Amino acid sequence: MKLKTKHITVTAVMIALSIVVIQFIKAPLMIAG
Repeated sequence: MKLKTKHITVTAVMIALSIVVIQFIKAPLMIAG
């Protein structure tokens, strides 16, 4: 049970990080474009 909860937390963190990375990539493109 603990392992599954940890796996869900890791997945959520990865998704959050990918969203942040996408925002950092998109923001300069929006300003430049």
